[in-house]
Amino acid sequence: MRTLLVIISLFFVQIERSEAQGEQGIVEIYERVAAEHINAILNNISNEASDCAAYFLSVAALMDERDKGTAAAYFANAVLAQDLSIALTDQEVYDARLSIALNEMKSTLDRRGGVSVLMDQYAARCKELIEQPQEHFTNWVRFSLNN
Repeated sequence: MRTLLVIISLFFVQIERSEAQGEQGIVEIYERVAAEHINAILNNISNEASDCAAYFLSVAALMDERDKGTAAAYFANAVLAQDLSIALTDQEVYDARLSIALNEMKSTLDRRGGVSVLMDQYAARCKELIEQPQEHFTNWVRFSLNN
């Protein structure tokens, strides 16, 4: 019910603004609000995918000498996360986000040490992003509509 109220409120705010400016009809306003909302969700998922690519790359690097098979699996997931992020934005945005995320993870590892710190923070959501992307998207939609 709260979700519906949020959508309706956004819808009427846009109608009032548009009527005051003599702009679009109701259908066009609804479509614009919906598109802006979806674009924000996709941008959030792209950002998260960049973080996950950094996580998978970091774990792959840390595991490379101990367990080549595990490292290869993490690297493959990094490529999937990278592809998702780029598909939702572009290469330049992805590169910037990846650089920031890698630096933050390096700093976390330097301060707190151990791959388990990264796993605690990223493993579950990054695994869901890669293995169940549709469900992950649905969770983002639910989250955004409830906040």
